[in-house]
Amino acid sequence: MLAFRSRRAARVFVAAAVAAILIATLFPAGSELAPGWTTAIVGGDDALAGVLQNVLLFVPLGVGLALAGKRGWRLVVVGTLLSLAVECAQQWIPGRDPSVGDVCFNTLGTALGGLLGRTAPLWLFPTPPRRAAWQSLAAALVAAGVWLATGWAFQPQYLAAAYVVNARPDLPNRGQYPGQVLAVTAGSLGVALPLRVVAVAGRTPTRLSPLVALTDESGREAILLSVDRSDLSLWIRTRGTAWRLDRPDLRARAALAAVAPGDTFTVAAWREVAGFCLALNRPPPTPARRWCDRAYTLADGWKLIFDLGHAPPWLLELLGAGWLGGLLVPMGFWLRRHWCSAAALVVVCGSLLAAPALTGGGVAPTPLPALLGALGGMGLGLLLQLLPPRDAAFDVFLKPELRRLVPPRA
Repeated sequence: MLAFRSRRAARVFVAAAVAAILIATLFPAGSELAPGWTTAIVGGDDALAGVLQNVLLFVPLGVGLALAGKRGWRLVVVGTLLSLAVECAQQWIPGRDPSVGDVCFNTLGTALGGLLGRTAPLWLFPTPPRRAAWQSLAAALVAAGVWLATGWAFQPQYLAAAYVVNARPDLPNRGQYPGQVLAVTAGSLGVALPLRVVAVAGRTPTRLSPLVALTDESGREAILLSVDRSDLSLWIRTRGTAWRLDRPDLRARAALAAVAPGDTFTVAAWREVAGFCLALNRPPPTPARRWCDRAYTLADGWKLIFDLGHAPPWLLELLGAGWLGGLLVPMGFWLRRHWCSAAALVVVCGSLLAAPALTGGGVAPTPLPALLGALGGMGLGLLLQLLPPRDAAFDVFLKPELRRLVPPRA
């Protein structure tokens, strides 16, 4: 009976993983159909982000299949066939791009998930207790490493002493602003800020549409000042761009909501100590508005993998808090009364507070909601320690040779 319940729970987990994959991959993402399959394994300005997306998306499927009893090549074949089915369907879904590389990395994600599922009893419930304490320290170091890498990746990267100004550029995967750009004034000394644009509004664009793009002589984008629906967007090239991670921007939400087609408006962007500023001026008597302290934080690290852009602010805050909290669940689960766990707490608290300074100002101080999310993730890990000890429910998923290596917890 116990084995039956465990298998059924694993099948429910597999069904949930498949549903998540279908939701993430089969909804339209644009208005045009792809011309055909992309045969390159990796490619594009966000190639590394795409690889991470495809691997992580299929890891839960691999975990579920392993717990459901699939082994070896059978598990991998299931992931490959599902990925092929999704990519074939994307040929008829606007905005989607079927790719051989996606199939390869989806398969890799399934295999990694299968490995995690098969070996879970070995690392979930380590014995003796001091081994769990050591694992809590390792998990804390991983989280701190991710945060430091986030701060480093968000450091602005200025390419040249002078830039080429492109008004209303027609760039790949972006819209072309439907209004007019009358004048552009850019800074100097390789920073190109402050940036000032005078424009005549067109109809509201339905996708990110640059008012102006600043590029170096090789055509590499350095700064984009754009409109996305009614949002004003500023993108500055960062070190993460060079690593082909995703390209999250800084936004003034609904800044252009009151701007009608035909209106003349002026947009400005500049940098201050606490971050970047955006401003909007319209002819009198409309007062000028500004939005300052636009800056990335450690909670924005997930955006380097998959940026949601114009998602509601409450959802972005929730995802940021979940990102920090999710990184700390393993540490909380393995915390014990041991000096290693005490060191883990010091590492986590120290890195959360010090990462902005240690990374040269790449990120702003972590906001309170994100800190509460980190605390919640650690607390969730502590609550998970109340799970029942490893027993026959886990033995169902273990081969005899592994079962001997994992004694039940006291």
